[in-house]
Amino acid sequence: MSRTRTPHVRSASRTNTFSVDPKPQESLSQKNLLCGGFFADDISVNWFSKSPCVQVETVPPQTDETRLAEIERQCSLVRAERNEARHKVLLYMQRRMDPRIRFTGNGLLAVVGAMGMDPLRQALESEQRLLDQKYDALLQERADLMLKLKLIR
Repeated sequence: MSRTRTPHVRSASRTNTFSVDPKPQESLSQKNLLCGGFFADDISVNWFSKSPCVQVETVPPQTDETRLAEIERQCSLVRAERNEARHKVLLYMQRRMDPRIRFTGNGLLAVVGAMGMDPLRQALESEQRLLDQKYDALLQERADLMLKLKLIR
């Protein structure tokens, strides 16, 4: 027959007598604090009733013409960033040989897993792709607005 002990029971001595560890008693405010409760005896102001006045700003609706002008301005900014990113990639490619291709005596060899060997080039090309996607989305939105305004057919 085996003896099982609960976690709060410990042996007092080497005899078969056991004593129970008393659990520490928590005060009411500690229990409420631990449970996330709000106890009013420590704080005299009810913070639920004292809410600040908030005024809601209404943004005037943006017309299609102003949105089109804003999109064209954004397109010119993104186009400049995109050209700068392309220039960075071209400069990098001119200074370093492409790790994806190796020249051998018989011709060219494509290296397997070579894109992982050049993380800087990956970062530059990734930035270029993100700017291309952003520019394409702006052009699509611009075309949709121009169709809506009947500037194009």
